[in-house]
Amino acid sequence: WIYEYGNHGGLVVIADMANKTSKAEYSFDEGHSWHEFGIADQALDITNVLIEPDAIARKFIMYGHRGVTGILRLLDFSKLHQRVCEGTKEAGTDKSDYERWSPSDRLAGGECILGHKDEYVRRKQLAECFNEEGFEHPTFQSNCRCTKENYECDLGFVRKQGTLDCTRDPSQQLPWPKSCNPNGQAAASAYRRVPGDTCSGGF
Repeated sequence: WIYEYGNHGGLVVIADMANKTSKAEYSFDEGHSWHEFGIADQALDITNVLIEPDAIARKFIMYGHRGVTGILRLLDFSKLHQRVCEGTKEAGTDKSDYERWSPSDRLAGGECILGHKDEYVRRKQLAECFNEEGFEHPTFQSNCRCTKENYECDLGFVRKQGTLDCTRDPSQQLPWPKSCNPNGQAAASAYRRVPGDTCSGGF
């Protein structure tokens, strides 16, 4: 199957490109329901479905061929929902068509990725409205408290499988210290923050 997104990700169109077909399908609710529609009286081979580069419009171009004859179809979903989505500032409430959503690392079981939590405002799955083409998704970012997951082992230390603790690796030499204290001693840290991580406080 070939697919393409539109309306800021709120609309998806799919079509069978492996078999001849005269129909395609669309979903306006993130795949919760699919609706079939006709694209031709006779079956054709579909080559691709296209939309403008930003994928914000509600009009698609589908093209293919029947034998040696090329076929082009304009798919216009601009009348699918008459109402414009409202309530970006009240996202997450009952009176808003929008919700706040955070990507999460399911392996770690949390919403903090590289030391911060990102929240995006997106249309609710079952909201029967469309995003305006000029709609800009508000985003919110906040730093998370540091844990050992935000750190990796420094040179000369290693993590064993199943633990986040860094222990001395006798097979590696410690890096030469940049400076020593008055007693001629230098301390080596077993941990260093993962590059790009923005966590604060905590560990």
